[in-house]
Amino acid sequence: MSRGGQRNPSDAPSDDGSAPGVNSVPAPSGRFARLTHTQWENSVRDLLRLDATSGLSQTFPSDARTAGFLFDNHELSLEVDQVLAGAYASAAESLAARVSGDAALLGRLVPPDTGTERERVRAFIAGFGERAFRRPLDATEVESFASLFELGKSSYDDATGFSAGIRMLIEAFLRSPFFLYRVESSTEASGATIPLSGYEVAQRLSFLFTNSIPDDTLLEAARARRDRNSIRGITKASFLDFLERDGGFAYGGWCGDAKCEADIKEETKATIRCLPDEEFRSPETPTTCMWCGRPAVAEAVWARAY
Repeated sequence: MSRGGQRNPSDAPSDDGSAPGVNSVPAPSGRFARLTHTQWENSVRDLLRLDATSGLSQTFPSDARTAGFLFDNHELSLEVDQVLAGAYASAAESLAARVSGDAALLGRLVPPDTGTERERVRAFIAGFGERAFRRPLDATEVESFASLFELGKSSYDDATGFSAGIRMLIEAFLRSPFFLYRVESSTEASGATIPLSGYEVAQRLSFLFTNSIPDDTLLEAARARRDRNSIRGITKASFLDFLERDGGFAYGGWCGDAKCEADIKEETKATIRCLPDEEFRSPETPTTCMWCGRPAVAEAVWARAY
């Protein structure tokens, strides 16, 4: 699935050999479409694994309709003004308090307690974040949310500790533009189109057919597509070749040096997408940084922006 090319008034073939009448420049279209209120309700229900929609969108200002359109989901009319932003914030606070304060509801979302809070929190952030944003979180995002969890543990008068930290995280995810908007961030053109990532395809299909976020089956299909486009045990040479030849996700050792990370981004435009947890790490732990050759402190997943 991809975004299509613009029609060219000329019938002559384009310079890149594409079909007559098709410009090699992808057509302009919205890449950040705000959720309608119905989509918001359905998405919140499914993200928080609630039994029914919350009804909180009744406090939102009505979705505007663009003149000439019969539907309420035209992206040009779906904006977030100050009133709606405040309503989103209030709804997020209410939902986060409700779920974190109910052991049964919280148990539907958080991983089992294995005795290591740090790993448990990061597993929650990675899993919940993937469902909320409809894509994997990168390493920087995971660490930012982990810091927010620590802040949340002592931020409420009526809750403390683990549940308070999760409360802060749920509230933050629900207020994030990556939840409130259907984001398509793929940028690399292929001829006259920009192919969508597996996660973006899953998002489009899900909102088309269910008016909500992708379910676990669709996300698993997106992960499978990602894994088919992944390479493990990379060296610097194989990494550069992989990016030029196929692209996708590259697993390799990283020294932990921010300068090394910056050098990789500068030369390849690739960034760390995540530091995989135990379930997704390579069978053989990398011992050296794939870029500089120094001892590795972690395995990282690298990719260009999708």
